[in-house]
Amino acid sequence: MGREGRGVRRMTGAAMAAAVALALTACQMPPPGTGAGAGLPRRVTLVQSGLSVEGPAGFCVDTASVRDTAEGGFVLLAQCTRATGGGGPALLTLSVSPPLAAPGAFAPARLAEFFATAEGRAVLSRAGRADTVRVLESRSGEGAFLLHARDTAPPPIAGLDDDYWRVLFVLDGRLMTATATGFEATPVSAGALKALLARFRIALERANPV
Repeated sequence: MGREGRGVRRMTGAAMAAAVALALTACQMPPPGTGAGAGLPRRVTLVQSGLSVEGPAGFCVDTASVRDTAEGGFVLLAQCTRATGGGGPALLTLSVSPPLAAPGAFAPARLAEFFATAEGRAVLSRAGRADTVRVLESRSGEGAFLLHARDTAPPPIAGLDDDYWRVLFVLDGRLMTATATGFEATPVSAGALKALLARFRIALERANPV
């Protein structure tokens, strides 16, 4: 690999690690519905980035979860009919990075190598520990990196399952990290979570046409 290729890999890894770390930090929040009340919105606009965040049909924004700063943004979405009760078949989260210095340097195919390292697994861990995470499946394509992981560290919200699906992609010059996680009490199949995450990405791209 030439010097230019190594530079792309470093930029990609750094941007990815920063965005995922932001998502995990922002996940330390009240359960869905705390302070949100009834009538949760379907969409929210993050002022710092100008990005609109909207989930698939049936999902609403937990307004108490929204973080919107120059360092990045975070939004949690829950099923509209049960968001105020703190439950539901799955939760969706989205972290938004600050503007990337070189959005074109994002190379999804290189991320599998990063997540195979202890450093990469530590970034995925809720506790920042590589030994709590196992990457079950990963692939790249269509400008994104998709992974299925299992994290045995304590969840930030009681009752969340250990397994989750996560997709990383660039939208409007920012790295998006979207995650779908089920609940232990109401298990969702891996295929259903993966499909839900795909619908989430489509909703985000439709809400933010380039």
